[in-house]
Amino acid sequence: MLKIILKDYRVYLFSFSFLILIALIPVFLNWLINHEVSYKVARDNDWIGFHASYLGGIMGGLISGLLTLGGVWLTIDNQKKKDSIDRYPKIRMNADEVLEKIRVISNIDKSLNEGRWHDLHSNTGSITKEKDTLIRLSAEVNGYFYEKVRKLTFLCEDIYENAMLLAKYRVDGFEDEETKEWVKTYESRVKEIESIYNKIFSLHHEILMEYDRLMK
Repeated sequence: MLKIILKDYRVYLFSFSFLILIALIPVFLNWLINHEVSYKVARDNDWIGFHASYLGGIMGGLISGLLTLGGVWLTIDNQKKKDSIDRYPKIRMNADEVLEKIRVISNIDKSLNEGRWHDLHSNTGSITKEKDTLIRLSAEVNGYFYEKVRKLTFLCEDIYENAMLLAKYRVDGFEDEETKEWVKTYESRVKEIESIYNKIFSLHHEILMEYDRLMK
C-alpha cells in the first residue's frame, strides 16, 4: 500500500511541477523582453510573434499530451480498482478460512514453555493434515500471504514429527552438546511458528482494511 501511495504522490508532484513551469514561462519571457540583459534580445513584433506561436504550439501539445496521459492513467487506475473490488470476496473468504484453520497454533510457544507436549504435537498435527488445503487457499490470496502460510505448514510438519522426541529430551534431560543444539534448534522453530502466525494475522487484518480503502 505504501508503494501505491508513493506512486500517486510522484504523479501528482510531477503534474503540479509541470503546470507551475508552464505558468512561469510567460513571466520569464516578459522579464527577458522588458529588462536589460548582457546579450542582445530582439524586440520587434515579428520575433515576438514567431516565438509566441512556437512556444504556444509546444505548450499546447504538451498540455494536450499531459491531459491525455492523465485521462488514460485515471481510466487504468479505475479499472484496477474495479478489478480489485471484484476479486475481494474470494480473497477475503480464502484468508478467513486459512486464519480459522491455523488458530490452533496461536499459543504454540506457551505450550512449549509449559510443557504441554500433547497440545504441541496435536496442534502441529492439525496444521500438517491441512497442509495442502492451506497452501491452495493461501495461493488465492496473494504471493506474500502464500509464502508465509507455506513456510508455516512446513515448520509445523517438522515440529509434529519431532515433538515427542523434543518432549523426551526436555523431560529426561540431556548432557551432550549435539542434543543440546538439536533441542535449541527445535525450540527456535516453535518460536518462529508463532512469529509467522502473528504475521499472517496482521496480513489478514490488512486485507480487511484494503476493502475500506478501495471503497473510498
